[in-house]
Amino acid sequence: MLPLLDEHGGRLVARETVVRASENDPLEVQLIELRDQAGLDGYLSDPRRLALEDERAQAVARTRILRLEG
Repeated sequence: MLPLLDEHGGRLVARETVVRASENDPLEVQLIELRDQAGLDGYLSDPRRLALEDERAQAVARTRILRLEG
């Protein structure tokens, strides 16, 4: 799914393994930069990404999108 970012004006800034303090902590955190809301919307609704949603859901326990200032 990450290769689609470029087509939507985005890039992967960082992909890090988390030192987990509890089982509620994620295994990995990805910092993704997108040019604007339209880029995020386009990425999230990309048909190629959506076609792989079942596979992603099996591999990823949860996804949380946080907006950062800057």
